[in-house]
Amino acid sequence: MTARVAIVVALTAIACRPPSQSTSPTVGGESDDGHGELARASSALRIGDEPPMGFSDRPAKWYGSLDDDDGSGDDSSHPDPATSDDTTPIPPQQLHFHHHLHSSRRSVQSGLRGAIEGSVAWAAPPPRGPCSGPRTALVFIESYSGGRTPPPYGRSNPGVIGKRGCALLPAAQIVASSPAVVTIHGDAARASVEVTSADASHTSYALEEAGIVQVELQPGVTRVDGDGLSAAWIVTVDTPYYTMTDDAGHFRIDELEPGSYDVTFWAPPATSAGAPIVAHRTIRVDGKSPAQLHITLGR
Repeated sequence: MTARVAIVVALTAIACRPPSQSTSPTVGGESDDGHGELARASSALRIGDEPPMGFSDRPAKWYGSLDDDDGSGDDSSHPDPATSDDTTPIPPQQLHFHHHLHSSRRSVQSGLRGAIEGSVAWAAPPPRGPCSGPRTALVFIESYSGGRTPPPYGRSNPGVIGKRGCALLPAAQIVASSPAVVTIHGDAARASVEVTSADASHTSYALEEAGIVQVELQPGVTRVDGDGLSAAWIVTVDTPYYTMTDDAGHFRIDELEPGSYDVTFWAPPATSAGAPIVAHRTIRVDGKSPAQLHITLGR
């Protein structure tokens, strides 16, 4: 076979071979399972004309912070990432809490079987009307030597209040402070709410339709109300031993070590002009069977 004939045969074989599939499927095609343009763009951050960063060990830049515009129109503290030559990262604005941290020497034990269970009854009938919610009582133990420990910093139980017409619900709740916040959710009607903190300071907030207001809580009792709105109460305590009564008035606190405990019962006022109902009972826990505690509030 001459050299010319060999070349012709080789070219013919290449032309007749079926085309191989591309390792990158067609963008948007049925076989595009992540190789396409959209997938590549979603895993990269494009700022101005910079190339996509994708996944790498190189730390990303942070531009800007939470909105703190004071209306002056000066944007010098917020450089344009597309034009600024400053590569120094700008830290985000921090939320500032008044920290309520308590150093504790309490021992931590496991397998504690001590418990207190009981019920709360009421001397007067519950309030009626569209602005009234279910009646409940908060039950907690503030002083104890061992057992559970308070939740660590940043792991508090957040409070939640929902506006339902003229009612702010739940009427009472309890949260652990470390620090703690309450989130107030609006409904279809705009309202103005007033928050009275434990130090008796008052702050008003505009609650927009379906809006949200977040308020930092101080240790103690916080009241949330407004013009034409029933009051909601939040009790902020530094203890893991707390609960609230169910619809039948029953409650239970467990994981207690044997000893004597002062149990606090707290309930919202019976009337809008009244004061909260607070009662204390001392009970002995033996760690074998639940200690029984039954009380009537509002006498």
